[in-house]
Amino acid sequence: MKRTLLLAAGFATALTSSAFAQDPFLMPVAARQGIMAILAMNMGTLGGMARGKIDYDAEAAQTAANAIYGVSMVDYASLFPEGSDDFNLDGTRAASAIFDNPAGFSAEWAKVQMAAPTLAAEAANGKDAMVAALGGVGGTCRACHMSFRAPE
Repeated sequence: MKRTLLLAAGFATALTSSAFAQDPFLMPVAARQGIMAILAMNMGTLGGMARGKIDYDAEAAQTAANAIYGVSMVDYASLFPEGSDDFNLDGTRAASAIFDNPAGFSAEWAKVQMAAPTLAAEAANGKDAMVAALGGVGGTCRACHMSFRAPE
């Protein structure tokens, strides 16, 4: 699990380092986009297993779940500086609702933080256990995107 957390941190750091060198305002934006990329990649792996598009593999499921758990520990709300919503900054889908309702946004991320440990604990315990735990994380992601992500 430590290796996965270190890999996730390294990936996010690599994504953010060039943005930081250019503009300190963009560093948290790049970090949050890196976190979303890590989540999307690993949710894709687990979702593919859940739908039968990828063969269930306990080790791969555990690795993906550990990465999700690792990035869930980030204080995600802190990565949204004022003015970094989709109306003010190109290349982001952060809706202005994040800034209008920061408590609601933080509450949605807290749900991810509560569901991720269960996914990490169950991912290698068979496909059925992984799918059941994946629903908890996927549902929280979906709910947050419905309220706080701007359309493409």
